[in-house]
Amino acid sequence: MIAVWLALAAGACSDELAGGATCPSLCPEQSLPIEEVVLDAVAFDTTLSPFPVPGTEIGVLVASRGDSLDVRGIFRYDSLPRVYPDNGVDRQIVDVDSARIRVRIDTTQIGFTGTITLEAYDVDTSAADTDTGALVPLFRPDRLLGSLEINRQELFLDDTVNVPISNAVLRQKIAAQQRLRVGFRMVGTGELIIQSVENGLAPVLVFDPAPDNPDINIRAVSVNSRTPVGDPFGASDRRDYSLPVIVPPAPSERLSAGGLPAQRAFLRLNIPAYYRDSVVLVRAQLRLVQRPTAGVADGDSALVYLVAASSSPTVTDLTRVALLAYPPLSFGVAPIYAAPRDSGERRIDIILLLRQWTLDATLPDPPQTAIFLRRGDEGRAVGRLAFYGLDAPAELRPRLHLSFVRRSRFGLP
Repeated sequence: MIAVWLALAAGACSDELAGGATCPSLCPEQSLPIEEVVLDAVAFDTTLSPFPVPGTEIGVLVASRGDSLDVRGIFRYDSLPRVYPDNGVDRQIVDVDSARIRVRIDTTQIGFTGTITLEAYDVDTSAADTDTGALVPLFRPDRLLGSLEINRQELFLDDTVNVPISNAVLRQKIAAQQRLRVGFRMVGTGELIIQSVENGLAPVLVFDPAPDNPDINIRAVSVNSRTPVGDPFGASDRRDYSLPVIVPPAPSERLSAGGLPAQRAFLRLNIPAYYRDSVVLVRAQLRLVQRPTAGVADGDSALVYLVAASSSPTVTDLTRVALLAYPPLSFGVAPIYAAPRDSGERRIDIILLLRQWTLDATLPDPPQTAIFLRRGDEGRAVGRLAFYGLDAPAELRPRLHLSFVRRSRFGLP
């Protein structure tokens, strides 16, 4: 019966009917005009930070651009081995040789030309985990563990580099049952991404625990952290993380996506029920006006995605709402690709999302009609896109542009 009904409907729409109350619901394009409306549908907006939680980035950014940008990477080895196995016997480590940090570089995001130097420092301190002011002074000559020159072209042949570190320092820390915490700093101009715990490729501490015995295997130590004490999730996050020292200031605009620490723009929409129940949406565009941001290099660009909230309106903690958002591209919304220095109107097609919200409205506990703007490489890039919000002049505020056809009800002519 369904196939027969569809065949009859198709036949009805193929007839040259000029109007009436019978055909428009089946083929409205033949008799009903497409109308347009501009709605001030954004009821609330703000910017949240930081995202992701420091230490959960997929890759650790290390960057240097003189006085305008300085981002370093921290990697913790809080559990150093004190013994090595020798024919079934655990022997004390009393000597160390060939100590190095094996680092994997993300070759899809190499932001330098020629050669740079990656320096490793001993940045262990009793200061609080979040005390950036205590960590930065530890990047000094007397705490330098080692360094390595890295050539861009060679990375495409082998993305693994071995940064040599002081055998004496590692030996002393093992003997004293201390931890090793390494801070990487770039010397030169550019940026790179060191693979992290989140993709299973975090840097590994490697050394020879018995230089005089060629039969003993090299020891490899994975990143681990024992602080903050009593917070296993926080300690897990702190195994590796980026340390922003100098970054472009956050823009004054109300809405911002990206940057370091990374931000997400949040917009809650209030769409009148009429446009969900009484019309057929043909097109829906969220239009934002971008404002240029300073502190980024010429040629920098950003890919910003629109993601929809998946939690109900009863969830009022916006940080939690952000963490519960759908993945990018869930509703076929194309990202914004622009340079932070650019300006002008940005149009985002959200027709599929609005149709989903219409379906969700019939659920007992529908998700809230809210969206986030976030960078695709969130937490691993400096540039951000800034947009005017509800505090801007009327012509610059976010707006929703709808194209629709009024539904026609069946009835007697």
